[in-house]
Amino acid sequence: MVGGRVMLQAQKDEITEHVVYERLSRMMKDPRNRDVLRRISDDEFRHYSFWRKHTSRDVKPSMFRVILYVFVVRVFGVTFGVKLMERGEGSAEELYKRMAERVAGIEQLIEDEDKHEKLLIGLIDEERLKYVSSMVLGLNDALVEL
Repeated sequence: MVGGRVMLQAQKDEITEHVVYERLSRMMKDPRNRDVLRRISDDEFRHYSFWRKHTSRDVKPSMFRVILYVFVVRVFGVTFGVKLMERGEGSAEELYKRMAERVAGIEQLIEDEDKHEKLLIGLIDEERLKYVSSMVLGLNDALVEL
């Protein structure tokens, strides 16, 4: 059996990520990005519920981390904020892989975390593409003026 502290921390991380992704989804103008973040948020809540069954306790999100991630996205942009969040997804996946032999049903969480990481990379690539296309259009306008 995995230690209760580790499970409670995993549970807290999941509910925190649920709140972060939900708030970020509300900030997105692009409907596709909004939908991706909402789906990830829903999965994170399912993960929280999985851990709640194992711990028989409710935990609150880390509001410090929620505010920090939202602040980072507002100040530095989606690409930077999502890259930071992606690191957390990778950490969760590694933790869950170590727990796989001792916690029944954790395989779905591992698959979800891997899927989240890929979805977040897709968001980053799309944002970079928009940035690069804006640069190209700007350069094109400058050349036309010459």
